Amino acid sequence: MERLQSAVAFFGFERPVMEENNNTQNVWELFKGEVQEAEEVLQNTDKLAQELPDLLWFISVLANNSGINLYESFEKKYGRNELKYPSSEFQSGDYNEIMPRLKQEWKQNGGDEVFYSSLG
Repeated sequence: MERLQSAVAFFGFERPVMEENNNTQNVWELFKGEVQEAEEVLQNTDKLAQELPDLLWFISVLANNSGINLYESFEKKYGRNELKYPSSEFQSGDYNEIMPRLKQEWKQNGGDEVFYSSLG
């Protein structure tokens, strides 16, 4: 992830006019357009493979613009999800019943505020 963010930043650095227009709002609008393009080709693996890197690109630009290290953020979110959605809960049952229950339990136990504050 760090390599991806560095590559995206360098790409912009080499293209000052593009970089000047990479403010968060512009990038967000471009990202939304790419999501729609990806949605349109969900059933075509080859075309989807062409669209998904665009999503990663714009996510990286957004992260870079905000000073976010995607790898570190992902690690935290993964740890959170391991606690919020334990694998033992997903061995059998109805997904549409399990998810709301786990979300409610997470919220009742302090949720994200407690989790992220415990990370220091």
